[in-house]
Amino acid sequence: MYTPDHFREDDGDAALDLIERYRFGLLVAGGDAVHIPFVLDRGQQVLRCHVARDNPVWQDAIGQEVLAVFSGPHAYISPDWYEKAGDVPTWNYLAVHVRGKARQLPEAALEGHLRALIAQEEAHLAPKPVWDLGAVDAVKVTSMQQHIVGMEIPLGRVEAKWKLSQNRTAIDRRKVIGALRARGGEDNTAIADAMEQKEKEVRS
Repeated sequence: MYTPDHFREDDGDAALDLIERYRFGLLVAGGDAVHIPFVLDRGQQVLRCHVARDNPVWQDAIGQEVLAVFSGPHAYISPDWYEKAGDVPTWNYLAVHVRGKARQLPEAALEGHLRALIAQEEAHLAPKPVWDLGAVDAVKVTSMQQHIVGMEIPLGRVEAKWKLSQNRTAIDRRKVIGALRARGGEDNTAIADAMEQKEKEVRS
């Protein structure tokens, strides 16, 4: 990932936090790609995922270095928001790339992965009762598992890019934050929050 020094995020925990929050990512293997949810195991330092067995992408992935891409919030930045005229538009965003050699999950570990994935997503739906695989007939679960392939990707190389107007003046950054908050919306607000957090880090 092309990352000028002023946009590189060196806080490894912050990168993993983004993966956990924006966990529906893009797995790139060979010349193919697939959009899938991931489970991050911080203790084991691996990502786990699964794809349909009929999807040939897993055959390109197993035993090879793959790329997992996680895109966080993003926002268009208008040059009208800068102190001085004469510049061009840009885009602010947060993103994390993970590279590692994929390996196939053993069949015995597949159900555990599915349970972890379901628990991860159900937790975000509280306070409703948590659904789990126990609600499905065991024979059906076994049959379903025959149609998917689980994978595990060690966090071999983690790159994080926080493009948050660090190359602009402090006045420009304040004006951009104000404009984003005025526009509102989840992504604009998240980028404004990230810019303010970065300002605090620089001052501390």
